[in-house]
Parts: sequence; C-alpha cells; structure tokens
Amino acid sequence: MSSTSEGIPGDLAELRKEIAAQNELLRAILGVLVDSHIRAHPTIATSRFTTIDRLLKESSGLTNAAIGKVLGKTPQAVGQVLSNEKTKDEKTRKEERG
Repeated sequence: MSSTSEGIPGDLAELRKEIAAQNELLRAILGVLVDSHIRAHPTIATSRFTTIDRLLKESSGLTNAAIGKVLGKTPQAVGQVLSNEKTKDEKTRKEERG
C-alpha cells in the first residue's frame, strides 16, 4: 500500500479493498463463533442441522472461495456441501407436505 511519511494511505481505492477484505474475514469469524455457540447450546438451535458452510453463506454472503479459504476447503467442496444440504431440505419439505 502506498503511503505518505505519516503512514496515511495514499490510495483510497487500495484502502477500501483492504477494509473490504478485513470485513469479509470478520464476518467469517463471526459466523464460526455463532455456529460454535449454537452447537454448544442445543436449545437455541432449531431441529434442522445447518452446516457451517451454509451459515457463512447465508449470514455473510461470502463466496464459496472465501468460505473455503476460512475452512480450509476448496470452493468445489463448499459448493458440494451446500448442494447436498439444499437437496436434503427439498426432500424434507416434500415429506412434510405429505
């Protein structure tokens, strides 16, 4: 990052990109903390099991690549988990309708 002698960023666009990247990471961390809390307190959780992948996707809007980076997975692995979970949800809804 370019900066002046006082350490003030010289390029506002670069600073915005850096802040956006940090915000993305903070949203991911928050998702992990929320998931840990819900799993530690089963009365909070609904009867439906939600993967951490889905929690991050829905709560923060992270991309599969960003979720994969946080969880140490490939974007394809994240997509597969989300796809499998979506299929299970669809089957459950059909069974509930009878």
